Amino acid sequence: MGLRAKLPFTFLALLTAAIVAVSGIYLDRMLRQMAHGLITSSDRCSKEVFEQVRVALSNAGGAEPAAVLHNDNALNTAIRSSVAFSEYVIYLRVTSIDGRDLATSDSGPDASPAAQRMVRPIADLEKLASSHWPLGLVRALWSDQIYESSRSIEINGKPFGFIKVGVSTGLIASQVHQITETVGIIALIAVILTTLAAFAMSNLILRPVLAVTSSMEQLAAGNSEVNLNVGGSDEFSRLADRFNVLSRRIRAERNRWESERGGIFNALRSIQDLVMLVDSDGTLLFANQEAQDVLGLSGSGISEGKPLRMLLGADHPLMQLIGPALSAGTEVRDVAFEIGDRLDRRRFLVSALSLGQGRESAGLLVIMRDLEQVRELETVVDQSSRLARMGSLLSGVAHQIRTPLNVMTLQLELLRQDIEGGRDADSRINRVTQEIARLAKAIDALMRFMRPEQLKYEQLSLNDLLREIGGQITRAGVRIDYQLDSSLPFIRADRDLLSEALRNMINNGVEAMPQGGVLALSTRQTDADSVEVAIKDSGVGISQENLERIYNLYFTTKQGGSGLGLSLALRAIDLHGGSVAVDSKVGGGTTFKIQLPARPSGESAPAQLS
Repeated sequence: MGLRAKLPFTFLALLTAAIVAVSGIYLDRMLRQMAHGLITSSDRCSKEVFEQVRVALSNAGGAEPAAVLHNDNALNTAIRSSVAFSEYVIYLRVTSIDGRDLATSDSGPDASPAAQRMVRPIADLEKLASSHWPLGLVRALWSDQIYESSRSIEINGKPFGFIKVGVSTGLIASQVHQITETVGIIALIAVILTTLAAFAMSNLILRPVLAVTSSMEQLAAGNSEVNLNVGGSDEFSRLADRFNVLSRRIRAERNRWESERGGIFNALRSIQDLVMLVDSDGTLLFANQEAQDVLGLSGSGISEGKPLRMLLGADHPLMQLIGPALSAGTEVRDVAFEIGDRLDRRRFLVSALSLGQGRESAGLLVIMRDLEQVRELETVVDQSSRLARMGSLLSGVAHQIRTPLNVMTLQLELLRQDIEGGRDADSRINRVTQEIARLAKAIDALMRFMRPEQLKYEQLSLNDLLREIGGQITRAGVRIDYQLDSSLPFIRADRDLLSEALRNMINNGVEAMPQGGVLALSTRQTDADSVEVAIKDSGVGISQENLERIYNLYFTTKQGGSGLGLSLALRAIDLHGGSVAVDSKVGGGTTFKIQLPARPSGESAPAQLS
């Protein structure tokens, strides 16, 4: 039942209850007055006859009381007068203790109404008149019934007889009918008028409410402009003003949301990864072009709005991966899986991220990354990094060669002048000889660095190799802290070349702690294809300006250093297909993290760099 029906029916029920209550009170009052009239008439007649009986007996002398009362004309006249002048009394009798009539208003004993109809004690009527329920009086006064009162007569303190007065409701039954009908008609008219007034008032009250409801439905349907106008200056008009303010805010938020939604979808469409949005019921909400192509989904939004299980099939590897995530409300991160047939299989890295932060997820954002593209990108990035390092290397080599050449050019010019002037040329010749030796040394270092290495791969344990190198550290005050992963797999590498690279880095860490300290050597497996070696010292650290140059050939900050150690170490790591990352803070120590591939024993070695 809607508010349009509830409101008038509520008014009608309340007003009907009030009308019924008022009508019942009025009817009860009228019926009580009639009942009290019957009781009063009976009591008055009984008292009048009792007084006449007392007078007759007081004047009788020694005569027999029953005969006196029977033959007393004044008593009989009083009885007949009481019946004649009382509108409710239908008979009045004076009887002996054994029930004989001594004086009566009836012409004979068989003419008494009590002989023809059932007589009720007037106490029943008094009880109904004193109760709070009016229906009892309606039933008592509705039809012709006789109620009888009885007053005892005593002579010398002994019971002698009774004065019995009978009253009839037949004379007021018609009035009861008329009053009841009148009250019922008035109540019915009042209910009808109340009904009409209730519907009229409900329409008047509900008109602004219905206007608000209609405007809310339009707003919920997405109408861009909803203005509510109910007129007046009451609470509904103020509600309409608040609604219009809310409508404008919602419109602005909807426009902003649509703009952001379009931007997000455009961004998702531009992503090269496979992207899908799935709601909590497993219905596909969005799939970019890459996802449609790879998964065989229909384009132009045809697949959107349909269950993903129906589109892909329950046995699809992707459904077996994200189906439990949807059911349990959990997330999936970076899980590899394959799709396609035996001849054309593609590997993807899948993440299914929960939408929303509540206990119940609104769905999943599914991202599938093609591992082949990732590998190609990593190869390009790695190659670019190697070329950048090679460029930096050549820049250092050019500097090492240019400086001696400039010095030799200057010294030769000065030597020519000394010869022309006849001066001693030995010092100039010695300086040129020194620069030639310096240039030869730089070229030898370059040749050593650029010489192709023929790697001799073997299975080795990084943990054992680090313990072996760490055991050779004899510097006082330096303590080696081993944090080695016991489950680390064996790797395939050139033991001598890798050992030299690790030894150079460890020695750098030891030399960075002239006052002693802790050198931490740790290993761990980062994923199924690689392991990590970390070398952390607690030394002086490296400044930010030098941090970008530490791998440059010939660069060193140590007195008498060659500048070859880290360059050769990086070269060895590169040859093994690994990478090196460094983190350092002046006064806070330095950490080298070396990533190396963990390959099965049957895999071939990587291509060499030259």
